[in-house]
Amino acid sequence: MSRFLITGASGRLGASALHHLVRRVDPGSVTALVRSQADATALAGLGVECRFGDYDDPASLERVFVDVERVLFISSPVLDPETRLRQHRAVIHASSDVEHVVYTSARGAEYDPAHRFTEAALGERGAVILRNSLYTEPFVQDALLRGLVADASAGAAVATASIHDLGAAAARALVEPLGKRLWELRGPSWTFEELSATLRVPRDEVDAEGTGQFAPLVPLIRSGALADSSDDLEEILGRTPEDIRAVASRLAP
Repeated sequence: MSRFLITGASGRLGASALHHLVRRVDPGSVTALVRSQADATALAGLGVECRFGDYDDPASLERVFVDVERVLFISSPVLDPETRLRQHRAVIHASSDVEHVVYTSARGAEYDPAHRFTEAALGERGAVILRNSLYTEPFVQDALLRGLVADASAGAAVATASIHDLGAAAARALVEPLGKRLWELRGPSWTFEELSATLRVPRDEVDAEGTGQFAPLVPLIRSGALADSSDDLEEILGRTPEDIRAVASRLAP
């Protein structure tokens, strides 16, 4: 029986993938990389093994990867490119004897030094690369928290995917052969006007700064660079990915 490992298992994407994975395989064959006892306690009900490790501690990673055959490598959330690159090098080294690696990359990976390096290094070993889009949930949650949609999009659409769907896709990629190595995972595109109508909250046209956490994305959204969708996510899931209405329905009170 293969032993599966999910890194970053206490994060949003890692936790989603973990919950989907234990529905596909014996939870006793699954290991979750966590950084704290609190993280381990939160996962206790799943019946998985927890091993403590940190991307900034290469020695801990070497211990975590012992006897592991299939790994879902969740990319580091750190934005500093040098730090992220150093962390990824440590994970790549620790996973050198692993039979199968699935790496969660990102849309536009070719412009990010850490993603570009990691894709190339793991690609030489036959890894599956999942280029995830932006998550849908933060856009919905931000609008619910504000009570309005802060719109700086100039009418442009954006193609996102739910964390639920991306976790399901990652779990399948870890367990089953998919037929190709590089996947662009995006759900249906939507507009901020649609988000406003779906949540039945006002839409306020603002400048980039007015969008808060989304300010760095505004130039890309306005340019249309994030608007195009892809069939890859639907192909892996075997169903239509969640659209903005489905995610809003799941998250709205």
